[in-house]
Amino acid sequence: MPHFKHENRLQLVTGAQAGVRKGIIVSRVSSTEQKEGYSLPAQTKLLRAYAAEMGVEIVKEFSFAESAKQQGRKNFDAVLDFMRNNRDVTVAFFEKTDRLSRNMQDYVRVEELVESLDIEIHLVKERQILRKATNSQDRLVQGIFALLARNYIDNLREEIVKGQNIKAERGHYPGMAWYGYRHDRETRTIMEHPTNGKAVRLMFRLYATGEYSTDSLRKELIERTGVKISKSHLQRMLKSEFYIGKFTWRGIDYQGKHPKFVDHATFARVHELISGRNGNRLKSRKHAFAFSNLVICAKDGCMLTAEKAKGRYVYYHCSFGKGRHKVPYLPEAKLSEMLGAAVTRIQLPSHVANSILASLTADHQRIDTERMEVLRSTSKQLDEIEGFKHQAYQDRLSGLIDEKMWRTMSDKWRSEELHLQAVLEEATGKDLGSQIGLVQKTFELAQVSKNKWLTLSGPEQGKLAKIVLSNCSSDGVSLTFNYRKPFDLIVDRAKNEEWRRG
Repeated sequence: MPHFKHENRLQLVTGAQAGVRKGIIVSRVSSTEQKEGYSLPAQTKLLRAYAAEMGVEIVKEFSFAESAKQQGRKNFDAVLDFMRNNRDVTVAFFEKTDRLSRNMQDYVRVEELVESLDIEIHLVKERQILRKATNSQDRLVQGIFALLARNYIDNLREEIVKGQNIKAERGHYPGMAWYGYRHDRETRTIMEHPTNGKAVRLMFRLYATGEYSTDSLRKELIERTGVKISKSHLQRMLKSEFYIGKFTWRGIDYQGKHPKFVDHATFARVHELISGRNGNRLKSRKHAFAFSNLVICAKDGCMLTAEKAKGRYVYYHCSFGKGRHKVPYLPEAKLSEMLGAAVTRIQLPSHVANSILASLTADHQRIDTERMEVLRSTSKQLDEIEGFKHQAYQDRLSGLIDEKMWRTMSDKWRSEELHLQAVLEEATGKDLGSQIGLVQKTFELAQVSKNKWLTLSGPEQGKLAKIVLSNCSSDGVSLTFNYRKPFDLIVDRAKNEEWRRG
């Protein structure tokens, strides 16, 4: 057993002869990582040995991991309450001052407790005793220890902040990773979680369709993946730019090096749906229907929604987002027939298709030049916005603009950035090969016959209709629409029989 030399040892032993004194020991570390090591057991062993040599009976041991820099610590309060409620306990043992307190508010609370209950606080490694009879010189020494403990935590906080800022500048998020990611302890970076990451990717993909509310999206994720995310947390996730590779740290935006879960175009679509700017967000639905998010009501412009009748028949009707009104319900079979009639008007002779492809291939230099110009122009606009944001941030710090103005401007720039990033991603991914491939696919769609349309499943018909048609609206009886380019040109030439003359 270790031997402790102390100026008050004789007095304690003498006091103990009249009756064994009762006390507590308190072992404390400041982080969960330390809790998993040897600091707590080592402290406890030291304090037990000290108390035994002082002849004090230990009636309770406190051992916990908790920060001492915050006033009103839960476990620290439990220690003080125990001593208030057990007046026969007159001694408490701590390893040193910074295990007792690292802020002056808590140190004052301890001093008040010592004065009111006439108890002793032993700081073993510093050979200090806080007690009612302590002289002014000893109080000064103890106060200095408390100030040093506070200075230690202040310096530690400054070093942590400095390290976090450096990490953020290097593109690594210093905080806790968002759902769907995990921390790699070896590389000290953020990586995709093997299972939760897939659920997050699915979450964005589903919500971007416009067919889900956050409530129905949550249920769909549970059904498909088993992952349970609260509705409020789901909403925060859908709004977070962390999933497109960005993060904000201490008011500054950074481009992160962590994996992106969603492209800018999809995120912009999700952002639009959440903000309600499209005016046609669909309500929660249990089923996914073939022609969802395709046709609007001719009367008020709200999106047609679908529902099942008698568990079998599907009908489309106005979602009544601008108030209820009378409109016929449109059977899905009838809507399929009208859409099919529109799609199958597109006919393109094979020799014409081959000629256009040859012309496109010969013109590849112009296409690539235009693509590079889009990349240059978009990148320049993004740099300009970054400059505006930086200057506005400095103006906010200097008081030239208030917080409300800063938030308004930031929201505006974020929306512009999302749009430009989507344009940038689209232009980056479009080379000549993909352009020609898209045209080939377009021409294949132009060969769809009425018989082939009928062989397609409902969802396949819906996908094809969305590629070919735009601005579809219905009054419940008829359908109006426009052809997307270049299908409008193909239909016009076929209608005028120009293909035959060519």
